[in-house]
Amino acid sequence: LSFDTAWACPLPVLKELSKHHPDEEITVRYADEDLGSNCGTVRLKAGETVSVEVAGSWDEMSEQDQQQWTAWARDLRGWPEDVEDDE
Repeated sequence: LSFDTAWACPLPVLKELSKHHPDEEITVRYADEDLGSNCGTVRLKAGETVSVEVAGSWDEMSEQDQQQWTAWARDLRGWPEDVEDDE
């Protein structure tokens, strides 16, 4: 399942979906247009969070972490390095 949404990952909706399929683990990978922030991976099962690996606050990340999360988000969204995040 792939979709675009404004501002944030709709985790409450996805947790509710997970409740309806309690035997399945749902992996949510998300990245918004602000490449490198508001992105990550959350795993859900039976409506509960199993694991979380998300980018921290941009201003609090090291330059290395910023580069890592930016590359991760570009890969997820399929954006090459020459595409700016505001396009």
